[in-house]
Amino acid sequence: MRTLEAQAWLREQPPLPEVKALLGYALLPENPKEAKGLLEGANLPFALALGETGLPQAYAKAPFDGPIRSALGLGEDPWGGREPGPSLRTLYAVLLRVEFFHLREDFLKGVSQLPLPLPERARPWAALGFFLLLLYHLLTFLLPRRRKEPPPSWPWGCAFWCREAWAFPGGLASSSSSSPPSAS
Repeated sequence: MRTLEAQAWLREQPPLPEVKALLGYALLPENPKEAKGLLEGANLPFALALGETGLPQAYAKAPFDGPIRSALGLGEDPWGGREPGPSLRTLYAVLLRVEFFHLREDFLKGVSQLPLPLPERARPWAALGFFLLLLYHLLTFLLPRRRKEPPPSWPWGCAFWCREAWAFPGGLASSSSSSPPSAS
């Protein structure tokens, strides 16, 4: 977190309070004055714990965090004395929020730059169609299952649309003793 590359990456991100808190944590050893200013507006447990008066609030948000517990005198940190820092959960949540912010900025900006064999004006529509197809595909998992066995015509219909997929319809209609039609 405290490398120059991480600091440069954090400076390039949108000015969200979480990003400012991570940048403040990264700058803490080098520039404590600027770091304290960046940590003040954040509401994350490690940022509250690094402030002078935020330890009780940090404990309320993360009661099992070792550095916060040891700073309050509630027990020893199993890894020894260390300063409060961002957890993996916090890092992933901030990364997700930053990427969601970038997605909200311009949803279709990257689509126009893809090397698709489509006209420039059709690319966003193709991306929207692909997204709707993906959403439809994911929502099919929420459909209720059949309560009874599929009809005997089901394997024949599957074989009509997928000529080489006899294992799939045969597995669904295991009670029917139908054989696949001969390929002619």
